Amino acid sequence: MRHRVILAALAVCAGLSTLSAQQPTSPLPVRRVVLYKNGVGYFEHVGRVRGSQTLAIDFNTSQLNDVLTTLTAVDLGNGRIGNVSFNSEAPFEQRLSRLSLPVGQRTTLPEMLDGLRGARLEVSDGGRTLVGRLLSIEQKPPRKDEPPHTELSIVTDGGVIRTIALRSSAAVKLLDRDLATQVRSYLDLLESSHSGDRRRLSIATVGTGERNVLVSYISEVPVWKTTYRIVLPSGGDRTPQLQGWAIVDNTVGQDWTDVELSLVAGAPQSFVQRLSEPQYVHRPVVDIERPANPRPQTHESAMNTVGDTNVARVTGGIVGGLVAAPAASPTLPPPPPPRARPNTFEAEASPQDLGDLFAYTVNGPTTIRRNESALVPILSAPVDAERVSLWNDRIGGPRPLRSLWITNTSGLTLDAGSFTVLDDTTFAGEGLLEAVKPGDKRLASYAVDLGVQVEAKNGDEVQQVTRVSIARGVGIQTRELRARKVYTIRNNDAAPRTIVIEHPIRAGWALVSRATPVETSLSAYRFSTSVGAHSTATLTVDERRPTESRYTIADLDDRQLTLFLRESHESPELERALAPIRTTKATLASLAADVAAHERAIKDLSADQTRMRENMRAMKDSGDEKRLLKRYVAELDAQENRLAVLRRELGELTMRVERTHAELSAQIEALTLDIDL
Repeated sequence: MRHRVILAALAVCAGLSTLSAQQPTSPLPVRRVVLYKNGVGYFEHVGRVRGSQTLAIDFNTSQLNDVLTTLTAVDLGNGRIGNVSFNSEAPFEQRLSRLSLPVGQRTTLPEMLDGLRGARLEVSDGGRTLVGRLLSIEQKPPRKDEPPHTELSIVTDGGVIRTIALRSSAAVKLLDRDLATQVRSYLDLLESSHSGDRRRLSIATVGTGERNVLVSYISEVPVWKTTYRIVLPSGGDRTPQLQGWAIVDNTVGQDWTDVELSLVAGAPQSFVQRLSEPQYVHRPVVDIERPANPRPQTHESAMNTVGDTNVARVTGGIVGGLVAAPAASPTLPPPPPPRARPNTFEAEASPQDLGDLFAYTVNGPTTIRRNESALVPILSAPVDAERVSLWNDRIGGPRPLRSLWITNTSGLTLDAGSFTVLDDTTFAGEGLLEAVKPGDKRLASYAVDLGVQVEAKNGDEVQQVTRVSIARGVGIQTRELRARKVYTIRNNDAAPRTIVIEHPIRAGWALVSRATPVETSLSAYRFSTSVGAHSTATLTVDERRPTESRYTIADLDDRQLTLFLRESHESPELERALAPIRTTKATLASLAADVAAHERAIKDLSADQTRMRENMRAMKDSGDEKRLLKRYVAELDAQENRLAVLRRELGELTMRVERTHAELSAQIEALTLDIDL
């Protein structure tokens, strides 16, 4: 059997329908509804047609854009889908602009009259009547004897200007027939803006005999919500029960009667494109050119000759109406027969994995009337739930939270939602639950535990060197910063407690305590501790954080090397390894002191020689000065000898320093050490 399919990506305008006005329209019932968490729903309508029949689906205006984007219509027999039409109107502002009245959607009577200046009016107030053209309208301020009011100025047929107050008892009649028609059109437009929320989609089928027609589309719908009930039994031999409910709202234009309802937890991408609203393109206003009187001009000579210009002609056609080539479609089975509705409190959902999505298909047909909401049961199953008290720094007080450590044994993915805890048929609290996959374990808090107090204290942080390594002249001290936190738990209740402490995970820190967390989240370690009735327990959490300090051995003096050894716990092995280097560094220090002493002596002798030579130049040729000059010459000679010795010794010292530096570099380069402290 061949089927003909039209994918209704429609661009249909009101008035283009070729449906016969005498042809009856039959409603097409909805048979399947799939609701998503991103605020859209998938709808399937299935119905029987006979011959060439027109089917109808009612929508809200907000739905129509999504419907026109995603509508698919399939004739499941030997017929085909004709055209599809719907009632459409231009936007209110566009229709309002077609009127010659300068009014808006919220126009008062004075504002309307102000836009009717020059129109012929008949204004009556009590026994006074004025007929003429409206000249002006003015707002009069309040006076002692009268409140504020609006005053009209009328030019009578005799040319006399008269005024009349526009009070609540006044009557205004428009004498211009065309103007009165415009006002009526304006009022009709206002009325249509309040009642235009209903849209009817008419689908024409063409064929013979009886057959099924399927129509599907995506539509904007409210987000369905999930809520749970956790029933805790009083006895220890019974298993906690988990009930799941979905809150579903039907705000579309049609009842959902005995539909197959599926609820999908996920968010496929979806958007709105305004296809149902006629769109207008802004066109620029171009003024008519006014030719100017030409002035005499001179023209340059041509540099080359331009040949004929080739003009490409573009031809096109306009496609009107709905034209689609017949296409073969796969055979679709007829809709399943209605199933018996199960008991409301026992209805559950059949799970189905859809990749990143998860669907709850309600077992049995579901009915939700238009503009009504329903609480649909989707889950009823036993669940593992351990009573615990949860404490962390985010709670902001000494009291932990009563919580349930839930293991999802239902076999279904639990969608995120609120939950209520009933403990031995008594309301115990409520909270929020994130999505939980089958087999996952999750903490869910629902009340404050008034019987338990938790106090957290930080211990002193201790830092020590744990490893020393030296290679290629670089010494590395690996330090370990240790921190301790002590949690003191006091149970004042007559029943024992299981306390779960969430200790925050800090970047770079690792656990070294004897206590082992039962599980780890993205932000915290979870430690479980049992506390007896009227008892106190402590939980100690130790952590360490390794750091490094790097040193260049050649740059360290003897004092810094001593400190390096002290921080390394006076390690004998490290001290033996550094002994030759320390000896060589001491030799270098002694040589540096000798070099400095020789340089100072040379500097002092040179300064003294300069002083004596300046004195010798200032001497006269007298007997005393000749004797002093002779003494200066002798001293200069002795100083020159001493300078020669000092310079020779300084050269030797410099060579020794260079040799010792080379020896030290070789010692440092050859030293390789790795000591675990």
